[in-house]
Amino acid sequence: MLIKEKVKRFIRVVLFPLAWTIIPFASRHRLQKHILLASNRDKSLMLSCLGEYYDLLKNDKNLSFSVTTVEKLPEIRTATKHWGEERKIQYISFRRARLMHWDVIIAADHHVVEFFNPRLPAILISHGISSGKLFEGEHYKYLPNNIQRQDGSIIYTRILESTQSIYDEACHRFPLLRELITVVGNLRADKLLSLKKNRLTIRQQLGFNENDTVVLVMSTFGEFSLMETIGKKLIDQCRQLIKDNSYKFILTTHPHHWSGEYSKKKPYGKFLLQQEDKGFTVIRPDWDWAPYLIASDMAIADHTSLAIYFSLLQKPMLMVRVPGAALAEGAPSHELLAHLPCLRNTTDIKEELQAAYSAFSKTKMVALTKKFHSYPGQAATRMQKQFYEVLSMANG
Repeated sequence: MLIKEKVKRFIRVVLFPLAWTIIPFASRHRLQKHILLASNRDKSLMLSCLGEYYDLLKNDKNLSFSVTTVEKLPEIRTATKHWGEERKIQYISFRRARLMHWDVIIAADHHVVEFFNPRLPAILISHGISSGKLFEGEHYKYLPNNIQRQDGSIIYTRILESTQSIYDEACHRFPLLRELITVVGNLRADKLLSLKKNRLTIRQQLGFNENDTVVLVMSTFGEFSLMETIGKKLIDQCRQLIKDNSYKFILTTHPHHWSGEYSKKKPYGKFLLQQEDKGFTVIRPDWDWAPYLIASDMAIADHTSLAIYFSLLQKPMLMVRVPGAALAEGAPSHELLAHLPCLRNTTDIKEELQAAYSAFSKTKMVALTKKFHSYPGQAATRMQKQFYEVLSMANG
């Protein structure tokens, strides 16, 4: 075992840096710029976000794309490879990708880029409007250990943030981030709002009648999430309302409950699938959730970032406050929990839903959510601009 660790250290400390010194010279005359889409952990969320950025850039014939994943689980690697094949993007093993020279690396989460040549330009994009979750009292996305290497150097060339309020909060805590983060808006929010005009058609396509009252139940993951605390009890109560023909329900939970190591311990994705035979509609992790948000009349949600997207549609919400969930003050999820009705008990969900509906004020919701969606309708243009700025810096 000691010999194996010594070999790994030799590869990490000697061979990789040597390759990083030699390979750029061999790559300097290639005509196309090589872009790496670097994924991690799950097989749906990160890839879907990387895919949205790829869609903005794919028509540029001067760019060549590849995809890799840091995840070692065979199911994740296979899913990543298939994802690339569907888009005619070359899949490259993570070990090989680390040896290669890239003009830009694009990641949708941490713990990927730091394994590459530190001289390569890298962009961290958002994998959702940040809910403001805190880890050990700090914003997870901007923890020093997540954005700095051990020697103190910054991992990323540029971080693209969806929301001005999150930028302000992060820069207040860590002033060095002001030159690193750029607020670009959010592609998914722009797409979601563009679908509002098609609501009746979307409801029909999903099998809902005009008179149905459709409630979307959504959860993040973790010990302080809706699904891992009151989820099963809540769904039992909702099942009774389906039997009474009072409501229709759509269920969704975080991709970590569906695949990856976390789902082996907390297989809530499988649990949700079992509810389909009981009248529930269940959103799979690789499905586009936007039509389901459009089709729903109201929502029950914890501090999942999906609740922030739903709030932009200006519809009633019943929030679930889970003791122990730490959120940055002023962050979107913190604001939703502070200003919207919260679930008081799970013994009479119908009464709770009716109370939330009666308390709803569209005027107040508009005022509350206005700051959640920065630069509405401009995300695509602003994200493209940032990519080409980084690419220009790298080749300047």
